[in-house]
Amino acid sequence: MPAKSKSTSDRQEAPGRAEQAGNAAGDEAFKQGFGKAMEGYGELNEFSKDTVEALISSANIASRGLEVLNSESLAFSKQSVEDGVSVAKAAMAVRSVQELIEIQNDFTRSAFDSYLGQVNRAADLFAETTKEAVEPLNERFNVLLG
Repeated sequence: MPAKSKSTSDRQEAPGRAEQAGNAAGDEAFKQGFGKAMEGYGELNEFSKDTVEALISSANIASRGLEVLNSESLAFSKQSVEDGVSVAKAAMAVRSVQELIEIQNDFTRSAFDSYLGQVNRAADLFAETTKEAVEPLNERFNVLLG
């Protein structure tokens, strides 16, 4: 009979040993998975940090470009007013209607040419600023696609 009790004892302990082995394997798998998840989180955190820096850089570039555009527009407006005042003074000193028409035609042509030049300059500045401001974001996008 003692042989039976030993056999019964082994059968009762076997599930406990299997459970312990399963728990140990599960714990090890959890530790490995958690370690990999933390590595991934660290990489994501670094990527996010670099992306925020790229956004800030892009915003700074755009801001500087808008400052240049604003100063260009202000200078153009000031020059336009000065030109208008100059033409008004010249118009007050004319001696004939024909001379007034010539002054007005010259001023209109000159003002239109200046305006077109300023519009082209503004478009070039805007395109250049946009290209420069998008560059840091493109670099982050390329890293993402990596």
